[in-house]
Amino acid sequence: SSWNDRSGNSNTANQAGGSVHRVANSINGKPALHFNAGDYLDVPTAPSIAFAGDISSYAIVRFDDFASYRALWTKTKGNLPASIDYYLTPNAGVPELFRGNGTAYGTVVANQGVAAGAYTVLGYEMSGQTATHYINAVAAGSGQITAPLADGGTDLLIGTRADNATLLQGDLAEVLAFGHALSPTEHAQVLSYLAGKYNLPLVGLAIVPPTVTILSPTNGATAAVSAPINFQVGVTGTNYPISQVNFLANGIMVGSATTPPYTLTLQAVTPGTV
Repeated sequence: SSWNDRSGNSNTANQAGGSVHRVANSINGKPALHFNAGDYLDVPTAPSIAFAGDISSYAIVRFDDFASYRALWTKTKGNLPASIDYYLTPNAGVPELFRGNGTAYGTVVANQGVAAGAYTVLGYEMSGQTATHYINAVAAGSGQITAPLADGGTDLLIGTRADNATLLQGDLAEVLAFGHALSPTEHAQVLSYLAGKYNLPLVGLAIVPPTVTILSPTNGATAAVSAPINFQVGVTGTNYPISQVNFLANGIMVGSATTPPYTLTLQAVTPGTV
């Protein structure tokens, strides 16, 4: 049996282990695939699923239990992310995202668990070094992954990872994976699509624009020509992950910072006001 790819890239998932089977009318009149622990699908490696940089992924999934680690989909090498490993922890069902190159890796852990026995919109997005978990459209923890990312040339596995010990036990109705970070508009469109198709009452937080404050130097400060000027800004008042802060001088971008504290050192080469 197989699960067809709807992206147009022909990344069809093929039966590889156990016996994944189709369940009719599983959610809102739509079918799902049922995985008993040990069932999994294999998508042969291809450039369109390398995912060696920014990524966004969402799934409609119902876990039967969290008696053990529960997989969703992965690309691992030697049981290390190359570039993706993702699973939920025993008992609490807390999602953990791992990114790396098959040797070095980093991880971001969600700040809450997932309920067993109920369909969940489960996902994550990573922009630059910032990774964010989402559970039913609500951000569920962010963090930084600074490890180098690289595709290991391994197949994408649905329902397990390479150790065949971290397994999915439950029903999977749909998986979406994008090789880029979703814009706020795309993010809202994806969640609206999933909520409408599967009749899930998602209530997401409205995206609040950030407040950016120049912490140093103070307004009106002076500096000698060629002397270093240390800039630092603070970002507050937003519920959306910050992937980058750009610094502008007289309307021209002169640098950027991706992690707090957001700092940049400049120097004036001629007298004037900035």
